Amino acid sequence: MWEAAKPIEEPPKKTEEKSPLTVASIPQNHDWFDNISTFNRHFIGDYGNHFLHANTPQNRSYFAAQLPHGWWILGLDFALVGDIDRTQYETFLKLIAKSNANSGQINAGDNVILLYPEPYWTRPLGDTAGVGYPRRYQRLEAALLEANVKIRVRLAGDLHHYVREEANSGAQLE
Repeated sequence: MWEAAKPIEEPPKKTEEKSPLTVASIPQNHDWFDNISTFNRHFIGDYGNHFLHANTPQNRSYFAAQLPHGWWILGLDFALVGDIDRTQYETFLKLIAKSNANSGQINAGDNVILLYPEPYWTRPLGDTAGVGYPRRYQRLEAALLEANVKIRVRLAGDLHHYVREEANSGAQLE
């Protein structure tokens, strides 16, 4: 999504035209609270009003993107349950190469950026996972490390402070 902040030299002339940008995104908790269909309309599927009219190649609420020079970015979707679902887990596991130098797969020595919808590291490790039953995102990280993949960055949203101000009758807020 870093490209989305770059200026577009020539904006698309019609809604059907796409910009030269490619973006990927993961839903945050409010996308799920407010109905995931809005997220889908802007980032998934064949809609005419995608974010910045950009190419949005996702077909799920999570994604894996291969970047240049042995880098990958994995965007995880926790929905509202604090973990990735089985389909995500298995999809990401299939990307981890069993032997080195497989094109289109995450190989030993590759670098990974993990995008989390919430900063799990601000909570007790494992949350409510039972003893001996780590969460799937923890098992995914372990599988990456076991395959000698370097987790270089963990990024997350969701830490924010919300304030709602209301004026008493006739009062003006400044």
